[in-house]
Amino acid sequence: MVRGSLASTVGWMFQSERAQRQMSQARAAERLGATQQWVSQIERGAVSPTTDVIERLFAIFDLRVTLDVEPVGSDLDGEIDDVNALSDDDRLEVVECFRRPLEQLTGLPWVLSGRLGAFVQGAPVRVLRVDVAVADPDLDRLARLFERYGGDRWNDRLMDYYGMPAHPRIPGPMRWLFGGCELRLEVTERLPPAITVAVAGQCLPVRPLADIEARYRSIARLMRRARTRVIHRQQ
Repeated sequence: MVRGSLASTVGWMFQSERAQRQMSQARAAERLGATQQWVSQIERGAVSPTTDVIERLFAIFDLRVTLDVEPVGSDLDGEIDDVNALSDDDRLEVVECFRRPLEQLTGLPWVLSGRLGAFVQGAPVRVLRVDVAVADPDLDRLARLFERYGGDRWNDRLMDYYGMPAHPRIPGPMRWLFGGCELRLEVTERLPPAITVAVAGQCLPVRPLADIEARYRSIARLMRRARTRVIHRQQ
């Protein structure tokens, strides 16, 4: 299960149940007596639903909500165990999945960040997308790469990669479908400090793990849990 804040967990669970029933957002909104935009916000964890709202959400699936408690951090154990169980070849395959978008960024200065940046430094995190930092002066060069290779920008209204101007200087979600993967962009005045990590035949400029943890709270939380587990095993 995907965990995080209560709002993001509720949103993920609701979206999952809706998808299993092949119910559109519009149909779910109709049954809830709400707007599709509100349903979209719920699924993205953008609003914090009350207990009454949570019960009403799942009632349309004939489900009831139950409450349980667990030790702090235990929701991360499954992810940590799964990633730690990967063999060296498995870890290389994960990185290979993102080779294409990284190669298409050739010629553009960038620094790898986020989960993939943490993963290549040995962090036990699942990787679902590519996060890169790009300096503001290089955004026009990035736009040309989007034009050359195809970069479809996420549209919050349609909940799809369609119908948004791709140029990163134009306001909009900083996420694209690029090279067959989701690419999320962090724009900085100048590139952040980076180390070079050699993996899967690539030399990648990567934010140091400590810097990634400082920027991504979910990664910092997971790393605290992983370190706590190591300490407890050593005691």
